[in-house]
Amino acid sequence: MGMLRIPGVRFIRRSSTAKLVLWVFLVSFSIRLFALVVLRPYDHPTHAEIHRLAESIASGKGFGNPYPFPTGPTAIYSPGCPLALAGIDRVFGTGKVSVIVNYLFDALLNSVVYALLPLLSAWLGLNRGVGFLAGLGGA
Repeated sequence: MGMLRIPGVRFIRRSSTAKLVLWVFLVSFSIRLFALVVLRPYDHPTHAEIHRLAESIASGKGFGNPYPFPTGPTAIYSPGCPLALAGIDRVFGTGKVSVIVNYLFDALLNSVVYALLPLLSAWLGLNRGVGFLAGLGGA
């Protein structure tokens, strides 16, 4: 009786970590881009607290007002994401183009995070295949 053959194991073993990272990124970004084009979530944007906070920062009102009514300064969000979104709002405004750029930025960052999982698994001493499959699962 021979060894069990699992499809894709040979690809993972023969591929470099950089190639696995690239594959996960391309799959993840393609799925998100496809969903963006097909589902068109930018036609009905949700104005979550983080987006209102970014609009407040971009309009010069400070790090605050995350709710539909003015509340003043807030500490409910760490500054990284709201500042990045505020930068997009500052450059592209707060209309449909800004929402599309926000979705693309989100798709790019999420794809990078999933793509780095094979590298992380190798760094932790795990099999790179574990990170590759986790990245594809996240994608």
